[in-house]
Amino acid sequence: MTAAIAIEGLRHVYLEDTPQAQQALYNASLHVAPAEMTAIIGPTGAGKSTLLHFCNGLLRPHERGRVRVLDQDLSTDVDLAALRRNVGLVFQYPHHQLFERFVGDDVAYGPRQMGLDEDEVEERVQWALQAVALDPEVFADRPTLSLSGGEMRRAAIAGVLATRPSVLILDEVTTGLDPEGREQIHALLRQLNEREGTAVLFVSNDLDEVAALADKAMLLYRGYTLAEGPVRELFSDLPLLARAELGAPFAGGLAAALQARGIALEHTPLTAAEAEEELWQAWKG
Repeated sequence: MTAAIAIEGLRHVYLEDTPQAQQALYNASLHVAPAEMTAIIGPTGAGKSTLLHFCNGLLRPHERGRVRVLDQDLSTDVDLAALRRNVGLVFQYPHHQLFERFVGDDVAYGPRQMGLDEDEVEERVQWALQAVALDPEVFADRPTLSLSGGEMRRAAIAGVLATRPSVLILDEVTTGLDPEGREQIHALLRQLNEREGTAVLFVSNDLDEVAALADKAMLLYRGYTLAEGPVRELFSDLPLLARAELGAPFAGGLAAALQARGIALEHTPLTAAEAEEELWQAWKG
């Protein structure tokens, strides 16, 4: 398998051939390698969430473009139920994804649909809740409607993880979380990616989050793919980010501000930790 997800020249129009037609994607391309952590960035309205919905078959290519997920061409007759067990999608609004009365039953839904026996289902529920830092002893029997926003987000992720997908897709899942909750999600994604080889694709409007997590990023602007490549390379191109109506990430913006004042760092930092180290080296020099 050369790519977990491969999208080429994708076009999509909502309500096509109606007075309410709205074009969301004009020419979008994306490649996610197995066991890679990839981010989609771009301003509001760029088509980021629409693109994610093609990655597990919620939307299918029609007029123009090609979508292949786990070596399956989504323009053909594929088994979408089987595909979605291997390609988990966590929506931006977790309360849309929780439907069972109790958290444990919600997390168990996917494994039960896979036909697993109850012992295996229970094992997966325990593992998935622990993975998202929700104590199974406390949360398995909790009503889903009693959860806080952050707990809902983690429970939604647990429900997807319980199917053990090889590709995990997340849409703005850390929005609204406190710093501790964000770091817990970040640690979980790193663990899934590095230890279990899960390919992770996520949308984020926080460029510092992308810098901390992703190997590669795709920049989407007004339905077009403007650039795709290593995060360090992409975030070093501040004029490109400005063209896409994005601000600079903290570390890159700091380096540019220092450069404008005649203080050159030896290397352009990607993260706050790298910026701290570069500043220390510059001060020593």
